[in-house]
Amino acid sequence: MTEDNRSWDCALLGESARAFYAFTLYRDLPVSERSLEKVQQKYDRSTSYRRQLAKWSSRFAWVERVTAYDAFIDAVKREAAREAIIEMAVRQAQIGIDLQAAGMAVFIDDKGQLKPLTKRLRPQDAIRAIEVGARTERTARGEPAEIIKGDFTIRPAKELTDDELAEIIQRERLEEE
Repeated sequence: MTEDNRSWDCALLGESARAFYAFTLYRDLPVSERSLEKVQQKYDRSTSYRRQLAKWSSRFAWVERVTAYDAFIDAVKREAAREAIIEMAVRQAQIGIDLQAAGMAVFIDDKGQLKPLTKRLRPQDAIRAIEVGARTERTARGEPAEIIKGDFTIRPAKELTDDELAEIIQRERLEEE
């Protein structure tokens, strides 16, 4: 039985309506609870009826059919999750673009010209909106939130000249002020 023929959706050749109904009860039980005993209880029959269920289960390959069904349901859930992730990324990217536009609207008019600041949004709030919007859009598109550029060649201090060390110390002092 393969999931292509969807053997869990209809009765097999020779499978009675009662046998197929019992199979659907078995199929639709949570995996952790799936058993002939549970079907017998749902069917509201005596424990001796379990022998009939065992015959049907064996003859009509219930275990194989529910295994195919479970694999099918799992694939459907994974695809739905993938689609939801894509929709979320698109939505978040649009939010990022909208935040950037809201921030830029404080500074730029409809003609693309720099305009006087308005009182609706403080300049620092507009800049923050642009920053958050850019980070949101980048993250939603799977890019790093920040781009860091520069020379990252790291040399041990003992390889630096006295002038290079003095320059680094001077830069550190300036940054602390």
